[in-house]
Amino acid sequence: MRKAVALLLALLFMSVCQASAALSPLEVVKTHIDKVITTVTNKKLSTKEKTEKIKNILDKAIDWPYVAKLVLGVHYKKVKPDEFKHFQQLFKEFIKKVYARKFLKYSGEKIVYKKESIQDGIATVDMTLITTKGQKIPITCRLSQHSGEWFIYDVLIEGISMVNNYRIQINRIIARKGFKGLIRILEKKVK
Repeated sequence: MRKAVALLLALLFMSVCQASAALSPLEVVKTHIDKVITTVTNKKLSTKEKTEKIKNILDKAIDWPYVAKLVLGVHYKKVKPDEFKHFQQLFKEFIKKVYARKFLKYSGEKIVYKKESIQDGIATVDMTLITTKGQKIPITCRLSQHSGEWFIYDVLIEGISMVNNYRIQINRIIARKGFKGLIRILEKKVK
């Protein structure tokens, strides 16, 4: 009897350990995308509820400090820590608002997951978005790892980087209006 209980406890312990093991980059991306699709297709939720759930998913999926640092580029070293923290929060709220709206337009597109690769602590997950008209759009997610967990920090759609795109826009704004001008613009966009 003791052997059976010990075996049962060992099996239970192993299943708990396996369940808590860190997800691979591909599993992380798929999990977040599945949550977004489940949310946007849930007819019981209002648009407002869907928006909040999507923002919550994005909040947990993205490496916000790293994204904010990357999009600031050369300006990152020029801002004070409290200015960076304020920028990061505004940028995060802006991105969550923009992408929640985009995800709400989901109309049954399919995602085919291709492969993942990990090199020097950076992972990439390649996939293809197939539109309802059959168009195939290549997408790559880049992920960084912290405390054993993977977080998305960039998305490339047809080879175009979200981070690079925002960095170019931010550089233009800072060149014309300065860092404080950038903050004012983000504050307005977040409202």
